[in-house]
This record gives sequence, C-alpha cells and structure tokens, in this order.
Amino acid sequence: MAAERYLERAPIKEAIIDIRVTSPEQVTIEDLGRGFAALKSDYPNKSELTQGSFGIRIDKGQTVSTSMEQSIEGYRYASTDGTQVVQFRSNGFTFSRLEPYQTWKQMKQEAERLWPIYVENVNPQKIVRVAIRYINVMPIPLPFGEFGNVLTAPPQMPDGLSQGVSSFITRIVTKNNDIDATAITTQAFDTIDNNRAPITLDIDVFADREFLPEEPTFWDCLEQLRIFKNEIFFKSITEKTAELFE
Repeated sequence: MAAERYLERAPIKEAIIDIRVTSPEQVTIEDLGRGFAALKSDYPNKSELTQGSFGIRIDKGQTVSTSMEQSIEGYRYASTDGTQVVQFRSNGFTFSRLEPYQTWKQMKQEAERLWPIYVENVNPQKIVRVAIRYINVMPIPLPFGEFGNVLTAPPQMPDGLSQGVSSFITRIVTKNNDIDATAITTQAFDTIDNNRAPITLDIDVFADREFLPEEPTFWDCLEQLRIFKNEIFFKSITEKTAELFE
C-alpha cells in the first residue's frame, strides 16, 4: 500500500458530493429551476434531467398496449468550461468537479456556497443520505508486469489457468462502523490505450443518516467520508503507483 499524502497530479476524472433529501410534495419543476437566476453567472449551461417510465398492459396473456412517459426530475447547471456541474432535483443536490481536479477544500467550499440556493428554492424537509464519490482513472505506462505491481488487491486467477488477464472488474462493499458509513470500491480495466493501461479505481462512500438541512453538521460527516475514501484509495494502490501522480 502507499503512504497517504497530497498527490499534485491525482488521477481524478470526477469527484462528487451528493446529498439526498425528502422534499415537500408540492415542490414543482418551477421551484427546481428558480435557482438558475442565482447560478447563471457561474453556471450558464442549463439542461433538463429527465426520468423515463415504460408500462405494458396485458389482458388474457396478450399485450394490449404499451406506454412510455418521460418527466423532468430536475435541472443540471454546468460552468462554461464544463469542469463544474451542479444538479437540483426534487430528491437531492449533487455537485461534481471534473478534471482537472483542484482540492477537496475548494470543492467543498463551492458546494457549501451552492447548497443554500438549493435549500431556498426546494425547501427540503430533511437530509437522509450524504455521499462522496471519486472516480480515478490511472493510465499506467507499459510494461508494468503483474497487476499486483499497481494494485494491492488485484484480480486473482486460479492456479493452473492462464494468468493473462485482458480485462477485469471487481466490486467490494465494506462498512466502517466507527463512522457508520459504507464504501463501494470498484476496480476495472478494459483495453490498452496509447501504450498505457487505464485502470479505474472508483470509490463511492456514503452514510444513510438524517440531518436538518439548515444545520451544518452534515458537512462534518462529509469530511469523515473523505478521510475514509482516502484510506481506501491509498491502501488500494502500491507506492510505485502513487509515485506516478506526485
């Protein structure tokens, strides 16, 4: 495993803060879109978030009719350069920072600035889940030998079978009882790209806990989730891998 430290060239494709809420039944699509006035100077690109449903009616074993419906569940607001995106939905708020990643402090500060705008327009009753997700794509130069030279828990083939792995995906769910949080860690590799092996390390950490929207304690919970995420990241890669991104 690698020692925890700041990586100047961290391989983060996207970092996400997600806050799930319960909202009043009377929240409307107009409420979700009203925040655009306060956002458009920094997030001028507005688009709809839609949700589709498909139905089939069967009578006496025969399909009588089918139906497909789409509804708007919120709005997506993006910065001019596309590196920052915020979503306002009836069931939650999501802030994303795409590459080039800056720092957790900058990301959290921007989410904290945007959150009151969401609260003012949606008036959520309570927060029911908080999460952070970091999608890392590590372009490992070839040749690197075995995957164990890159990852501390690489995929393992049974003895006696070919050890030549051309693609893989693993998914592990772990629990941190100290902070009552869950992590879903996904490792994946598919194809060689430009003489490099892009290995994905996707870490999704969340806590199903209730908070009042106007109280700042849930930001402290997000800080704990970030610490848990960092622990998973550095314990999942080798020191040699970490050195590639310093």
